[in-house]
Amino acid sequence: MSKYQYLNSEQDFPYCMGCGHTMINKALAGAFELMEIKPTKVNLITDIGCVGLVDKMFLTNTIHTTHGRSTAFATGIELADKVLFENDAKNVIMIGDGGATIGLLHLVEAAKLNTDITVVLHNNFVYGMTGGQNSGLTPENFKTATTMSGSISPNIHIAKLLEASHANYISRKLATDKDLAEALRDAINHPGFSLVEIVELCTGYATKWNSMTKKDIEEILVYSDSEERGTIVKNNRESYAQTYTQAFNKNDNDYKTQALEVKQNSKELNLKLVLAGSAGEGIQFTSKLFAKSLVKEGLYINQKNDNPVTIGTGFSLAELKISNEEILYSAIDRPDFFLISSIDGYQRVKGWLGKSKESKIIADSSLKEQIDNDFKESLNINYFDARENNKDKRLAAFSLLGAMYRALEADLRAETIILEIESQKINPDAISKAFGLYLNDNH
Repeated sequence: MSKYQYLNSEQDFPYCMGCGHTMINKALAGAFELMEIKPTKVNLITDIGCVGLVDKMFLTNTIHTTHGRSTAFATGIELADKVLFENDAKNVIMIGDGGATIGLLHLVEAAKLNTDITVVLHNNFVYGMTGGQNSGLTPENFKTATTMSGSISPNIHIAKLLEASHANYISRKLATDKDLAEALRDAINHPGFSLVEIVELCTGYATKWNSMTKKDIEEILVYSDSEERGTIVKNNRESYAQTYTQAFNKNDNDYKTQALEVKQNSKELNLKLVLAGSAGEGIQFTSKLFAKSLVKEGLYINQKNDNPVTIGTGFSLAELKISNEEILYSAIDRPDFFLISSIDGYQRVKGWLGKSKESKIIADSSLKEQIDNDFKESLNINYFDARENNKDKRLAAFSLLGAMYRALEADLRAETIILEIESQKINPDAISKAFGLYLNDNH
């Protein structure tokens, strides 16, 4: 028995009766048990669809992504770990045939780069979450919700496509295979890009319209020219991270790294704050500089940004967690501070304010009438003329941060926030002044 636990105790799998997802999840947990890897060293990156329900089941790190982009997220995480950090995390992507075809080029690029990630492809031949429609991996003559007479086009040979993209390791298994856990372990342990295509049943839709015994599935694979099972490709090409670190040797004086030098800091700090404003006000830019400055002070930072699809209009939001200890949970339930610079930002966090009455709120003076009308009960709120005192609207957030520093009586050096600002075309002196507006009683 493994010394670590990977699935929640007495996990109730939410899938349809007989769905292959349950077997795959159990096999993946079995693979981790065989590896005896710490759950905190596993990043489980999930895609949209039934496959994404695993987030709450596993006790590993879980990252739920947008549709088709799980491989791209995993690639970034893997490269950061290999090049900048401990180089000991295992990155496993859980993706369905919908996410695989929508994010097909991400798979191709990850295979080409040979990033050290393992893609677990749940291939049940249909779009199972949205009604059993035809997918890019639906075999010819297979009946789906949108091809009730049988698909008239052939399926993508995903394994062959990624083999042509220089994938380092490819295997194909059935969800019912007794050695699935071992196959997943081998793929995860193999360096570089790995794909495990697992053919399974969608009992919610596919089995209603198609005969789906094990013999039928094997015949479908033969007809689709995908009959080969087990390990299909096993190469030993160097991973992209290895190639990168060799090309840009850290000891090479000619290479100027942008990595930040982290200093030891014994200050106890556990701070959660939300910056909310409008697009174009530099909310996320300000948060980024603030986060980088605190990294230089030796602190751990987690930043999550939010903005509408339009990006250039509407609200802009940044959530920051700051601690002198490693941050293992990124969400913020009740912030210590809300820093609100505009009506767009206020409308975005209005519901949050009502649930976080113990939070301190620092808002621009222009919002006082609106907030007072919305909240008859008293809130812990201070108003400042952050926008009025700054001609450049991008400086309001710096002023609100300065106000927060005064409330905290923080002893971190305020000037450390002035970093890499030349490319943003903001005068450093203006930022320093905006940030210091409320740091001292003299202002």
